[in-house]
Amino acid sequence: MLLLLLTIISFSSDALVLKWQFKQNDTFRYETTSRLTQSVRVKEQEYKQDNVHIAVMKYTVQSVEADGSLKLEQIIESMKATNPDGSASPGNNAIYNQLQGVALTMKLNPKFEVTELEGYDLLLKKLAGDDPSLRRVVHALFSEEHFKQAVHQAFGVVPQKEVPAGFQWNRKSETSIGPLGSVQVNLQMTAVGMKDFESKKLVKITYKPTLVYHPATSEASNPEMSITKGTVQLQESDGIAYFDPKAGRLYHSTLKLKMTGELTGKISGQEVPIRFDQTQTIEMRIK
Repeated sequence: MLLLLLTIISFSSDALVLKWQFKQNDTFRYETTSRLTQSVRVKEQEYKQDNVHIAVMKYTVQSVEADGSLKLEQIIESMKATNPDGSASPGNNAIYNQLQGVALTMKLNPKFEVTELEGYDLLLKKLAGDDPSLRRVVHALFSEEHFKQAVHQAFGVVPQKEVPAGFQWNRKSETSIGPLGSVQVNLQMTAVGMKDFESKKLVKITYKPTLVYHPATSEASNPEMSITKGTVQLQESDGIAYFDPKAGRLYHSTLKLKMTGELTGKISGQEVPIRFDQTQTIEMRIK
């Protein structure tokens, strides 16, 4: 009995607390910076892009239930695309500017999956009015599922319990590679232990990614092209997160994915070889 008691005490003192703590009326900001460098070669033609997307979301906790489910208000404070040197990118900034101030209300279950989303129809109305063609474009860029997945990825990073150092768990996320399709990123996560980061004592978490490729169909974003076959491989990948156990929230995370693909596409009924190289770095910080 004494040995069992000492074991419990030892585990409790060394346990790493990986649990979000939410209180009604809490407010915080989630800043996400994503840099994408991509090269796609179709036959002898090469298409390149190198840009940075920065989004700042303000969250207010409207209610917290006993089972851990909660209701959040999300306000898009800012969203912009830039070139690597910081200058404005010619991409989707006109749409991003219109998104500023848009509010969405969502209910999350204890696993931080979004079960209800309110305000999406108003978002479509603001960006596209009653133009059905424009609404389809906006929906392709910012689908309802896009917002749900982003919220789940932002909050579903930890197992919501105390764990010993070395504890491992898994989570999944979806990353778009444009008209070529998407990849499901499977992350094996490890709670390393308490570490110093930016003058704070935080729980360090490492990621080990693997991926599954999902080809684009002819209906996805470009009706003139579909992917008939191909493979996508990770050439280099790593990720680190730091969780603040006292505040009960994620403090900072980075994930880098370097991928190459050898694909066969069908364009206007003709099969063509497609090769792509892509490096994406995603940094998230809560303020």
